[in-house]
Amino acid sequence: MKAVVSGATRGIGNAIAIQLAKEGYDLVLLARNEGQLKQLKEKLIGYKISVDFLAVDLSSDTTIEILEQNSELFKDTSI
Repeated sequence: MKAVVSGATRGIGNAIAIQLAKEGYDLVLLARNEGQLKQLKEKLIGYKISVDFLAVDLSSDTTIEILEQNSELFKDTSI
């Protein structure tokens, strides 16, 4: 299964991403900082899962447009 985690680079979002990776979920990580997303991806692929990420500020006026442009990342995701 695949899950989407927002705020994935810090706090609760980070803890959730790590736990889901341990449980074998493929992940789509969302956060504002691309560099931190890349670092987290490198850490999580050690769990032998697929990790995609998208640097996006969910409070931005362009969020919907960015998510629509990258909709292929969200195919087969769990809520």
